[in-house]
Amino acid sequence: MADELREEISVLTPHGDPETWSVVAVAEDSGEWRVEASDKNRRVWTGSGSDLFDAFRALRENPEAQGFRFLVVGARIDSWPTQMSRQMGGGAELVIRYRSPTLMLISNLLGYLRLRLPYRYIFSPAPASKVGTVAEQDAYQEEWLRRAVGFAERRP
Repeated sequence: MADELREEISVLTPHGDPETWSVVAVAEDSGEWRVEASDKNRRVWTGSGSDLFDAFRALRENPEAQGFRFLVVGARIDSWPTQMSRQMGGGAELVIRYRSPTLMLISNLLGYLRLRLPYRYIFSPAPASKVGTVAEQDAYQEEWLRRAVGFAERRP
């Protein structure tokens, strides 16, 4: 039987007005995820992927091209699932990847003291100042990985 999530999320319209959209996410028996979002005008967007995060990113592309911005953690440019989150939770829990190695270290230490990373649910609210497009999220991730690997390579 497929798992299903139903959420109400905030979306910023191209005119800057907030709207509430309904989201339904289904984990198919095949392991694929399908996400469907509908706005107040009954327009429907869909996306699918190997986990919830990838399916949500696929869904976001068309509305974002029209100027919509999703005000959720999954649309923050600095959020990304860990491999463990993808494997065990279907990519529903994300971590925030800070720009600064110092902030990254502090976040990791705090997570270690709590014995887990500070995961955030993909559809939790996020401020408009922190969200971006799929392309901006990809660029941030690429830069973060370059910095993190470079930082690790410089360590003795």
